[in-house]
Amino acid sequence: MIVIVSLILCLFLLLVVRAVVKDIKSPPFILAAIWVIIYSSVFIYWNGIIDLNDYLYGIYFLGLFIFILGFSLIGNRRGIIHVRDGERKTNLKFSILFLQLFFVLAVVFVSLNIYQVYRFIELHQIKFNFWQTLGEARSRGEYVIPFYIAYSRSPVIILTILLGTVYFSNPIKQNKIYFILFLVLSVIYGILVTNRGAIFLLIISLLFSYLYIKNFDNQRLFKIFVRTAIVILSIFILSSFAKFVYQDQSDTVNFINFHLRAYFANPPVAFIEWYKLDEPLKHGTNSFRFFYAIFESFGGPKVEDTVQDYIKIADTKTNVYTIFQYYTADFGLWYSMLVLLILGILYGYLYKKVRYSKEFNIFNHCLLAMLYFPLVYHYFSDTYLSQLSSWIQNIIWLWLFSRREFLFTTKHEKEVIHG
Repeated sequence: MIVIVSLILCLFLLLVVRAVVKDIKSPPFILAAIWVIIYSSVFIYWNGIIDLNDYLYGIYFLGLFIFILGFSLIGNRRGIIHVRDGERKTNLKFSILFLQLFFVLAVVFVSLNIYQVYRFIELHQIKFNFWQTLGEARSRGEYVIPFYIAYSRSPVIILTILLGTVYFSNPIKQNKIYFILFLVLSVIYGILVTNRGAIFLLIISLLFSYLYIKNFDNQRLFKIFVRTAIVILSIFILSSFAKFVYQDQSDTVNFINFHLRAYFANPPVAFIEWYKLDEPLKHGTNSFRFFYAIFESFGGPKVEDTVQDYIKIADTKTNVYTIFQYYTADFGLWYSMLVLLILGILYGYLYKKVRYSKEFNIFNHCLLAMLYFPLVYHYFSDTYLSQLSSWIQNIIWLWLFSRREFLFTTKHEKEVIHG
Protein backbone atom coordinates (compact mmCIF):
# COMPACT_ATOMS: atom_id res chain seq x y z
CA MET A 1 0.00 0.00 0.00
CA ILE A 2 1.46 3.34 -1.14
CA VAL A 3 0.33 5.21 1.99
CA ILE A 4 2.15 2.76 4.27
CA VAL A 5 5.29 2.83 2.10
CA SER A 6 5.23 6.64 2.11
CA LEU A 7 4.73 6.65 5.87
CA ILE A 8 7.78 4.42 6.34
CA LEU A 9 9.85 6.60 3.99
CA CYS A 10 8.83 9.76 5.90
CA LEU A 11 9.78 8.04 9.14
CA PHE A 12 13.14 7.17 7.57
CA LEU A 13 13.69 10.83 6.60
CA LEU A 14 12.74 11.83 10.13
CA LEU A 15 15.49 9.61 11.55
CA VAL A 16 18.02 10.82 8.97
CA VAL A 17 17.31 14.47 9.84
CA ARG A 18 17.58 13.62 13.53
CA ALA A 19 20.99 12.00 12.94
CA VAL A 20 22.37 14.71 10.64
CA VAL A 21 20.95 17.96 12.02
CA LYS A 22 20.82 16.67 15.63
CA ASP A 23 18.07 19.14 16.50
CA ILE A 24 14.41 18.07 16.67
CA LYS A 25 13.15 21.66 16.59
CA SER A 26 14.73 22.18 13.15
CA PRO A 27 12.21 22.87 10.34
CA PRO A 28 12.88 19.63 8.38
CA PHE A 29 12.41 17.48 11.49
CA ILE A 30 9.15 19.25 12.39
CA LEU A 31 7.83 18.89 8.83
CA ALA A 32 8.84 15.23 8.64
CA ALA A 33 7.14 14.55 11.99
CA ILE A 34 3.97 16.25 10.74
CA TRP A 35 3.83 14.12 7.59
CA VAL A 36 4.38 10.96 9.66
CA ILE A 37 1.35 11.97 11.73
CA ILE A 38 -0.73 12.90 8.67
CA TYR A 39 0.06 9.70 6.76
CA SER A 40 -0.87 7.76 9.90
CA SER A 41 -4.14 9.71 10.17
CA VAL A 42 -5.01 9.03 6.53
CA PHE A 43 -4.46 5.31 7.05
CA ILE A 44 -6.41 5.20 10.32
CA TYR A 45 -9.43 7.12 9.04
CA TRP A 46 -9.58 6.12 5.36
CA ASN A 47 -8.21 2.58 5.13
CA GLY A 48 -10.87 0.29 3.73
CA ILE A 49 -13.04 3.21 2.61
CA ILE A 50 -11.06 4.58 -0.34
CA ASP A 51 -8.12 3.29 -2.39
CA LEU A 52 -4.91 4.22 -0.57
CA ASN A 53 -2.73 2.35 -3.05
CA ASP A 54 -2.69 5.20 -5.57
CA TYR A 55 0.88 6.21 -6.43
CA LEU A 56 -0.19 9.85 -6.07
CA TYR A 57 -0.09 9.45 -2.29
CA GLY A 58 3.69 9.39 -2.61
CA ILE A 59 3.60 13.08 -3.60
CA TYR A 60 3.77 14.21 0.01
CA PHE A 61 6.90 12.18 0.70
CA LEU A 62 8.47 13.60 -2.46
CA GLY A 63 7.59 17.14 -1.36
CA LEU A 64 9.12 16.50 2.06
CA PHE A 65 12.28 15.14 0.45
CA ILE A 66 12.59 18.21 -1.81
CA PHE A 67 12.04 20.57 1.14
CA ILE A 68 14.80 18.78 3.10
CA LEU A 69 17.05 18.93 0.02
CA GLY A 70 16.55 22.70 -0.20
CA PHE A 71 17.16 23.08 3.52
CA SER A 72 20.38 21.04 3.36
CA LEU A 73 21.79 23.30 0.64
CA ILE A 74 21.89 26.23 3.08
CA GLY A 75 21.03 25.07 6.60
CA ASN A 76 23.83 22.56 7.12
CA ARG A 77 26.76 23.05 9.48
CA ARG A 78 29.34 23.25 6.70
CA GLY A 79 32.03 25.77 7.58
CA ILE A 80 30.86 26.04 11.20
CA ILE A 81 33.57 25.06 13.66
CA HIS A 82 31.82 25.78 16.93
CA VAL A 83 28.10 25.20 17.41
CA ARG A 84 26.57 27.56 19.95
CA ASP A 85 25.37 25.70 23.03
CA GLY A 86 23.52 26.86 26.10
CA GLU A 87 20.87 29.48 26.68
CA ARG A 88 20.89 32.70 24.68
CA LYS A 89 20.99 35.63 27.10
CA THR A 90 20.76 39.29 26.18
CA ASN A 91 20.27 42.68 27.81
CA LEU A 92 17.47 43.70 25.48
CA LYS A 93 14.60 45.94 26.51
CA PHE A 94 12.13 48.22 24.78
CA SER A 95 11.85 51.94 25.32
CA ILE A 96 9.43 52.33 28.23
CA LEU A 97 7.90 55.44 26.64
CA PHE A 98 7.26 53.55 23.41
CA LEU A 99 5.63 50.66 25.26
CA GLN A 100 3.41 52.94 27.31
CA LEU A 101 2.22 54.95 24.32
CA PHE A 102 1.67 51.90 22.14
CA PHE A 103 -0.14 50.05 24.91
CA VAL A 104 -2.61 52.93 25.34
CA LEU A 105 -3.15 53.00 21.57
CA ALA A 106 -3.62 49.21 21.44
CA VAL A 107 -6.13 49.30 24.31
CA VAL A 108 -8.14 51.91 22.39
CA PHE A 109 -8.32 49.74 19.25
CA VAL A 110 -9.08 46.56 21.19
CA SER A 111 -11.83 48.42 23.06
CA LEU A 112 -13.29 49.63 19.77
CA ASN A 113 -13.27 46.06 18.53
CA ILE A 114 -15.00 44.80 21.67
CA TYR A 115 -17.59 47.60 21.44
CA GLN A 116 -18.27 46.79 17.78
CA VAL A 117 -18.83 43.13 18.64
CA TYR A 118 -21.08 44.13 21.55
CA ARG A 119 -23.18 46.42 19.33
CA PHE A 120 -23.52 43.74 16.67
CA ILE A 121 -24.63 41.13 19.21
CA GLU A 122 -27.04 43.64 20.78
CA LEU A 123 -28.71 44.27 17.43
CA HIS A 124 -28.75 40.68 16.20
CA GLN A 125 -30.01 37.47 17.69
CA ILE A 126 -27.22 35.23 18.98
CA LYS A 127 -27.25 31.74 17.55
CA PHE A 128 -25.72 29.34 20.08
CA ASN A 129 -22.74 31.61 21.03
CA PHE A 130 -21.20 34.91 20.00
CA TRP A 131 -18.18 33.30 18.31
CA GLN A 132 -20.25 31.16 15.98
CA THR A 133 -22.67 34.04 15.35
CA LEU A 134 -19.86 36.38 14.33
CA GLY A 135 -18.26 33.73 12.12
CA GLU A 136 -21.46 33.12 10.19
CA ALA A 137 -22.17 36.84 9.92
CA ARG A 138 -18.68 37.48 8.53
CA SER A 139 -19.07 34.73 5.93
CA ARG A 140 -22.35 36.33 4.77
CA GLY A 141 -20.89 39.84 4.77
CA GLU A 142 -23.21 41.04 7.54
CA TYR A 143 -20.41 41.64 10.03
CA VAL A 144 -17.49 43.65 8.64
CA ILE A 145 -14.44 44.55 10.67
CA PRO A 146 -13.43 48.19 10.04
CA PHE A 147 -10.05 48.52 8.34
CA TYR A 148 -8.53 50.45 11.26
CA ILE A 149 -9.31 47.55 13.58
CA ALA A 150 -8.22 44.88 11.09
CA TYR A 151 -4.88 46.59 10.45
CA SER A 152 -4.24 47.23 14.15
CA ARG A 153 -4.22 43.49 14.91
CA SER A 154 -0.92 42.73 13.17
CA PRO A 155 1.31 45.24 15.03
CA VAL A 156 -0.10 44.14 18.41
CA ILE A 157 0.57 40.46 17.73
CA ILE A 158 4.04 41.13 16.26
CA LEU A 159 5.02 43.31 19.21
CA THR A 160 3.79 40.57 21.55
CA ILE A 161 6.08 38.05 19.82
CA LEU A 162 8.99 40.48 20.08
CA LEU A 163 8.24 41.18 23.73
CA GLY A 164 8.10 37.46 24.41
CA THR A 165 11.51 37.00 22.78
CA VAL A 166 12.96 39.90 24.74
CA TYR A 167 11.53 38.54 27.99
CA PHE A 168 12.76 34.98 27.32
CA SER A 169 16.31 36.27 26.78
CA ASN A 170 16.25 38.96 29.46
CA PRO A 171 13.63 38.15 32.15
CA ILE A 172 13.61 41.49 33.97
CA LYS A 173 10.44 42.94 35.51
CA GLN A 174 9.70 45.47 32.75
CA ASN A 175 9.95 42.86 30.00
CA LYS A 176 7.72 40.46 31.92
CA ILE A 177 4.98 42.99 32.71
CA TYR A 178 4.64 44.33 29.18
CA PHE A 179 4.84 40.87 27.63
CA ILE A 180 1.89 39.75 29.77
CA LEU A 181 -0.09 42.93 29.03
CA PHE A 182 0.33 42.67 25.27
CA LEU A 183 -0.25 38.91 25.37
CA VAL A 184 -3.69 39.55 26.89
CA LEU A 185 -4.50 42.07 24.14
CA SER A 186 -3.32 39.65 21.43
CA VAL A 187 -5.45 36.82 22.81
CA ILE A 188 -8.50 39.10 22.84
CA TYR A 189 -7.79 40.04 19.22
CA GLY A 190 -7.37 36.36 18.37
CA ILE A 191 -10.72 35.45 19.91
CA LEU A 192 -12.60 38.31 18.26
CA VAL A 193 -11.24 37.50 14.80
CA THR A 194 -13.44 34.33 14.90
CA ASN A 195 -10.84 31.88 13.62
CA ARG A 196 -8.08 29.92 15.27
CA GLY A 197 -5.28 31.10 12.98
CA ALA A 198 -4.29 34.18 14.99
CA ILE A 199 -4.16 32.21 18.26
CA PHE A 200 -2.13 29.40 16.70
CA LEU A 201 0.27 31.92 15.10
CA LEU A 202 0.83 33.45 18.53
CA ILE A 203 1.30 30.10 20.31
CA ILE A 204 3.61 28.58 17.70
CA SER A 205 5.73 31.73 17.28
CA LEU A 206 6.22 32.21 21.01
CA LEU A 207 6.93 28.51 21.49
CA PHE A 208 9.74 28.35 18.94
CA SER A 209 11.13 31.71 19.97
CA TYR A 210 11.36 30.34 23.51
CA LEU A 211 12.95 27.09 22.34
CA TYR A 212 15.64 28.83 20.28
CA ILE A 213 16.42 31.11 23.22
CA LYS A 214 16.66 28.28 25.77
CA ASN A 215 18.36 25.84 23.38
CA PHE A 216 17.21 22.73 25.26
CA ASP A 217 18.50 19.25 24.50
CA ASN A 218 16.34 16.95 22.36
CA GLN A 219 14.95 15.00 25.30
CA ARG A 220 13.64 18.18 26.90
CA LEU A 221 12.36 19.40 23.53
CA PHE A 222 10.38 16.20 22.99
CA LYS A 223 8.58 16.61 26.32
CA ILE A 224 7.75 20.24 25.48
CA PHE A 225 6.43 19.27 22.05
CA VAL A 226 4.17 16.61 23.56
CA ARG A 227 2.73 19.07 26.08
CA THR A 228 2.28 21.76 23.43
CA ALA A 229 0.54 19.30 21.11
CA ILE A 230 -1.88 18.44 23.92
CA VAL A 231 -2.60 22.14 24.51
CA ILE A 232 -3.14 22.88 20.80
CA LEU A 233 -5.29 19.78 20.37
CA SER A 234 -7.36 20.82 23.39
CA ILE A 235 -7.87 24.31 21.95
CA PHE A 236 -8.81 22.76 18.62
CA ILE A 237 -11.39 20.42 20.17
CA LEU A 238 -12.92 23.01 22.50
CA SER A 239 -13.14 25.62 19.74
CA SER A 240 -14.74 23.03 17.45
CA PHE A 241 -17.54 22.58 19.99
CA ALA A 242 -18.02 26.37 20.02
CA LYS A 243 -17.68 26.85 16.26
CA PHE A 244 -19.80 23.92 15.05
CA VAL A 245 -22.63 24.07 17.56
CA TYR A 246 -25.19 23.43 14.82
CA GLN A 247 -23.80 19.91 14.38
CA ASP A 248 -24.97 16.98 16.49
CA GLN A 249 -22.76 16.93 19.60
CA SER A 250 -24.72 14.33 21.56
CA ASP A 251 -22.09 11.69 20.74
CA THR A 252 -18.95 13.46 21.95
CA VAL A 253 -16.47 10.85 20.71
CA ASN A 254 -18.04 10.74 17.24
CA PHE A 255 -18.08 14.56 17.03
CA ILE A 256 -14.38 14.80 17.97
CA ASN A 257 -13.47 12.00 15.56
CA PHE A 258 -15.33 13.76 12.75
CA HIS A 259 -13.34 16.97 13.19
CA LEU A 260 -10.03 15.20 13.72
CA ARG A 261 -10.59 13.43 10.42
CA ALA A 262 -11.70 16.68 8.74
CA TYR A 263 -8.55 18.55 9.76
CA PHE A 264 -5.87 15.86 9.83
CA ALA A 265 -6.90 13.16 7.36
CA ASN A 266 -9.13 14.80 4.75
CA PRO A 267 -6.82 17.43 3.16
CA PRO A 268 -4.25 14.96 1.69
CA VAL A 269 -7.06 12.79 0.30
CA ALA A 270 -8.85 15.87 -1.06
CA PHE A 271 -5.77 16.99 -2.99
CA ILE A 272 -5.41 13.59 -4.66
CA GLU A 273 -9.09 13.57 -5.65
CA TRP A 274 -8.82 17.15 -6.91
CA TYR A 275 -5.66 16.35 -8.88
CA LYS A 276 -7.45 13.54 -10.70
CA LEU A 277 -10.03 16.04 -11.99
CA ASP A 278 -7.28 17.50 -14.22
CA GLU A 279 -8.70 21.01 -14.12
CA PRO A 280 -7.27 23.79 -16.33
CA LEU A 281 -4.24 25.61 -14.90
CA LYS A 282 -4.68 29.09 -13.48
CA HIS A 283 -1.32 30.36 -14.73
CA GLY A 284 -0.35 32.35 -11.67
CA THR A 285 -3.63 33.73 -10.35
CA ASN A 286 -2.91 32.01 -7.02
CA SER A 287 0.81 32.73 -6.69
CA PHE A 288 0.51 36.34 -7.80
CA ARG A 289 -2.87 37.00 -6.22
CA PHE A 290 -1.46 39.90 -4.16
CA PHE A 291 -0.43 41.77 -7.31
CA TYR A 292 -3.68 40.95 -9.10
CA ALA A 293 -5.49 42.44 -6.08
CA ILE A 294 -3.53 45.67 -6.55
CA PHE A 295 -4.55 45.75 -10.22
CA GLU A 296 -8.16 45.12 -9.21
CA SER A 297 -8.10 48.22 -6.99
CA PHE A 298 -7.23 50.23 -10.11
CA GLY A 299 -10.10 48.80 -12.12
CA GLY A 300 -8.58 45.48 -13.13
CA PRO A 301 -10.38 42.12 -13.23
CA LYS A 302 -11.81 40.70 -10.03
CA VAL A 303 -9.42 38.50 -8.05
CA GLU A 304 -10.46 34.98 -7.16
CA ASP A 305 -11.31 34.27 -3.54
CA THR A 306 -8.76 32.24 -1.56
CA VAL A 307 -11.62 30.04 -0.30
CA GLN A 308 -11.57 26.91 -2.47
CA ASP A 309 -14.53 24.98 -3.85
CA TYR A 310 -15.70 21.90 -1.98
CA ILE A 311 -14.94 18.39 -3.15
CA LYS A 312 -16.75 15.23 -2.07
CA ILE A 313 -14.82 12.35 -0.52
CA ALA A 314 -16.92 9.28 0.23
CA ASP A 315 -19.46 10.46 2.83
CA THR A 316 -17.93 13.87 3.48
CA LYS A 317 -16.78 17.00 1.70
CA THR A 318 -13.97 19.49 2.25
CA ASN A 319 -12.39 22.57 0.68
CA VAL A 320 -8.84 22.31 2.07
CA TYR A 321 -6.24 20.49 -0.02
CA THR A 322 -2.78 20.86 1.59
CA ILE A 323 -0.14 23.34 0.42
CA PHE A 324 0.26 21.41 -2.86
CA GLN A 325 -3.07 22.37 -4.40
CA TYR A 326 -2.56 26.13 -4.23
CA TYR A 327 0.59 25.99 -6.38
CA THR A 328 -0.25 22.94 -8.50
CA ALA A 329 -3.39 24.77 -9.64
CA ASP A 330 -1.18 27.48 -11.13
CA PHE A 331 1.46 25.66 -13.18
CA GLY A 332 1.31 21.98 -12.32
CA LEU A 333 2.79 19.61 -9.78
CA TRP A 334 6.38 20.46 -10.71
CA TYR A 335 5.75 24.04 -9.64
CA SER A 336 4.58 23.04 -6.15
CA MET A 337 7.81 21.02 -5.79
CA LEU A 338 9.82 24.07 -6.88
CA VAL A 339 8.04 26.15 -4.24
CA LEU A 340 8.93 23.56 -1.59
CA LEU A 341 12.57 23.63 -2.71
CA ILE A 342 12.65 27.43 -2.39
CA LEU A 343 10.94 27.24 1.01
CA GLY A 344 13.52 24.69 2.15
CA ILE A 345 16.30 27.07 1.14
CA LEU A 346 14.60 29.96 2.96
CA TYR A 347 14.18 27.97 6.17
CA GLY A 348 17.73 26.67 5.86
CA TYR A 349 19.10 30.21 5.57
CA LEU A 350 17.17 31.49 8.60
CA TYR A 351 17.92 28.38 10.65
CA LYS A 352 21.64 28.71 10.03
CA LYS A 353 21.56 32.41 10.94
CA VAL A 354 19.62 31.80 14.15
CA ARG A 355 20.96 28.45 15.32
CA TYR A 356 24.67 28.76 14.57
CA SER A 357 25.39 32.49 14.71
CA LYS A 358 27.26 33.83 17.72
CA GLU A 359 25.45 37.12 17.29
CA PHE A 360 21.79 37.52 18.18
CA ASN A 361 19.68 39.03 15.42
CA ILE A 362 16.18 39.45 16.84
CA PHE A 363 14.63 40.09 13.43
CA ASN A 364 15.87 36.77 12.03
CA HIS A 365 15.02 35.02 15.29
CA CYS A 366 11.39 36.15 15.37
CA LEU A 367 10.89 35.71 11.62
CA LEU A 368 12.02 32.08 11.84
CA ALA A 369 9.76 31.51 14.85
CA MET A 370 6.78 33.00 12.99
CA LEU A 371 7.46 30.91 9.88
CA TYR A 372 6.89 27.74 11.86
CA PHE A 373 3.18 28.59 11.70
CA PRO A 374 2.83 28.11 7.90
CA LEU A 375 5.28 25.19 8.10
CA VAL A 376 2.98 23.33 10.47
CA TYR A 377 0.07 24.08 8.11
CA HIS A 378 1.68 22.41 5.05
CA TYR A 379 -0.59 19.38 5.42
CA PHE A 380 -3.70 21.60 5.57
CA SER A 381 -3.41 24.54 3.20
CA ASP A 382 -1.05 27.22 1.93
CA THR A 383 -0.44 30.12 4.28
CA TYR A 384 2.48 31.71 2.42
CA LEU A 385 1.53 33.44 -0.85
CA SER A 386 -2.19 33.04 -0.17
CA GLN A 387 -1.65 35.38 2.78
CA LEU A 388 1.15 37.46 1.30
CA SER A 389 -0.51 40.74 2.25
CA SER A 390 -0.55 39.71 5.93
CA TRP A 391 3.07 38.52 5.77
CA ILE A 392 4.20 41.81 4.26
CA GLN A 393 2.49 43.67 7.10
CA ASN A 394 3.97 41.32 9.71
CA ILE A 395 7.50 41.64 8.34
CA ILE A 396 7.28 45.43 8.10
CA TRP A 397 6.08 45.69 11.72
CA LEU A 398 8.74 43.21 12.84
CA TRP A 399 11.46 45.21 11.10
CA LEU A 400 10.14 48.54 12.45
CA PHE A 401 9.78 47.42 16.08
CA SER A 402 13.27 45.91 16.10
CA ARG A 403 14.89 49.27 15.23
CA ARG A 404 17.24 50.92 17.67
CA GLU A 405 14.73 53.71 18.21
CA PHE A 406 12.48 51.25 20.06
CA LEU A 407 14.66 48.31 21.11
CA PHE A 408 18.10 48.54 22.62
CA THR A 409 20.50 46.90 25.06
CA THR A 410 21.04 48.05 28.61
CA LYS A 411 24.77 47.48 28.31
CA HIS A 412 27.38 48.09 25.62
CA GLU A 413 27.61 44.81 23.75
CA LYS A 414 29.08 43.62 20.49
CA GLU A 415 26.10 41.48 19.58
CA VAL A 416 23.92 42.53 16.68
CA ILE A 417 20.31 42.79 17.79
CA HIS A 418 18.63 44.37 14.78
CA GLY A 419 17.65 43.00 11.40
